[in-house]
Amino acid sequence: RLPSLDYLPVVLHEYAHTLFEVNLEHYLLKEKEESKDYQSRFDDGQKSFNYNVPIGIIDLAAPYNEYFADVYAVLTLDDPQAMSNYFSACNGIDHQRDFTWMYEVDPAKPIQDLTSVFTDVHLTLDPARTFIWQKYLQLQSNPKAKELILTAVFMAAKEAIGDFYHSKTLYKDWAHTDVVLMNSDFILRINQHLPKTP
Repeated sequence: RLPSLDYLPVVLHEYAHTLFEVNLEHYLLKEKEESKDYQSRFDDGQKSFNYNVPIGIIDLAAPYNEYFADVYAVLTLDDPQAMSNYFSACNGIDHQRDFTWMYEVDPAKPIQDLTSVFTDVHLTLDPARTFIWQKYLQLQSNPKAKELILTAVFMAAKEAIGDFYHSKTLYKDWAHTDVVLMNSDFILRINQHLPKTP
């Protein structure tokens, strides 16, 4: 329904998933191998989720994978609204994955139940969007700004995923993850991988 070039942010986003997953496998291959059979162990015999099963590395990575893919698209196109413009044109949804929008998370109304891992993980890390675009603007005079940002986002994501995995996070825990804390922790991790700005 849209001109071909309007799909470019989505193409870049999907390509970035491959970059993220290949690199995550490099860093967390052991964890990924260990978690391979989690999907087959969800059925507790009554066709319902077994919440005592640890979350597989793919599921833990989902919100971070989506975030990284969006960051890649907006940095490549140098447009903080590259993703949100697509959703606005395609579905009439405003501020969806917009890196200039000030997202707020009400702890009493979490973005989603993270147990439904593949429903809306695109939005879990929304509050970190504005932060990362502001950081990019601060670093923009550096010719390696985009590389620095992408590396910091990936390394922060890899560390967060690894920590969740090694803490033996269960599905029942993931369902009650504090999304506000998850975002502030992620922002702190990203910041630690970026050069200090005045």
